[in-house]
Amino acid sequence: MKRQEEGQEREQPAVICPFCGSAEVELLALFGSQLLTDQYYCRACHTPFEHLRADADDDERVGPAHLANLAHQGE
Repeated sequence: MKRQEEGQEREQPAVICPFCGSAEVELLALFGSQLLTDQYYCRACHTPFEHLRADADDDERVGPAHLANLAHQGE
């Protein structure tokens, strides 16, 4: 059985440099320090940075806000 998404690629969100806001970035590596990040290089400010992968599942992302919500649910 063929996947329904075959032939219909998901749109990748535009990656913007977190330091200068430029969209002139290039992909350096498919994996950063974590498996759910990609490494990019900003051509405008010449800064390397990591960006969360587009295929990372939102439920798997645990940040400070998510942890705070979990703490409040337990009260």
